Amino acid sequence: AQLGNEGQYLGIKQYLRDLTDTMLEDHYRIFEQISTSAIEKFYEEPNLEVNLPRPTGWEHAMQSFRHLGSDFARRVGSAATAQRWEHTDSNFKLSEISQEKRDIAYVFENMIRYVLPNFDEAVAIYEHQMIEFGRLATT
Repeated sequence: AQLGNEGQYLGIKQYLRDLTDTMLEDHYRIFEQISTSAIEKFYEEPNLEVNLPRPTGWEHAMQSFRHLGSDFARRVGSAATAQRWEHTDSNFKLSEISQEKRDIAYVFENMIRYVLPNFDEAVAIYEHQMIEFGRLATT
C-alpha cells in the first residue's frame, strides 16, 4: 500500500483475511475428498520440512501436507492482523516481536523454500492420478 493510504492498507489486510478463509476451506474440502492412497499418504505423513518462528529462535520441524497447508493459511491470516507500524519496523528479532509479526516472518521464511514446492508436489500427485485414471479409459 502507498505510504499514508490507510484505505488501501486496510483493503489489503481484508483481502488477506478473505484469502485465508478460502485457503482453509479449500484445503479442508480437498482433504475430505481424498480418493487415492498416494494422495492420502502425502496429506498425512509428516515428511515435509518447515521452519517455525519461536520467541527463542527458529525451530526446524516436519509436518504433514494437511498440517502445512492449514498452518500456512492460518499464519497468513494472523500476519494480516499485524499493526501497520510493525510492517515498517525493521526489527525481526523473534524474541522482540509480536506473534503476528512472527507469522509475517514465517511466510517470508517458508513460502519459497517449503510451501510452494510442496503445493507443486501435491499438484503433481493429482496429475499423476489423473493420467493413471485416463489410462484405465483407454485400455
